[in-house]
Amino acid sequence: MTPVVISAGERALVIFTRGGLLVIEANGDGQTGNWKVSRYPRIDCLLLYHRTPPGTEIYKGSFTGVTAAPEKGRRIVSFTGMRQVGGTDLAWPEFARCGANPVRYLSRV
Repeated sequence: MTPVVISAGERALVIFTRGGLLVIEANGDGQTGNWKVSRYPRIDCLLLYHRTPPGTEIYKGSFTGVTAAPEKGRRIVSFTGMRQVGGTDLAWPEFARCGANPVRYLSRV
């Protein structure tokens, strides 16, 4: 599923969230917080794997940066233009091609 959501040449920060610290305004701007993210040379977009009781929704927006979170070593990720682009039945490790870590960097060549 991930390669369909990421365009050729795009680098994405992909985050698994249950929505506790997720804020998406009506215009698509917002933030999601308290993540261990590292500095990355270029992030073109942000994908959210948002698990909700009825299913998992996939959102895509423009990554705009990070700010320090109250918890040491963690950051709040900001974005613009966030919109739902679909859903998935895939478990997080299959979707993000990773282990249990809720933060993943992906690129499509």
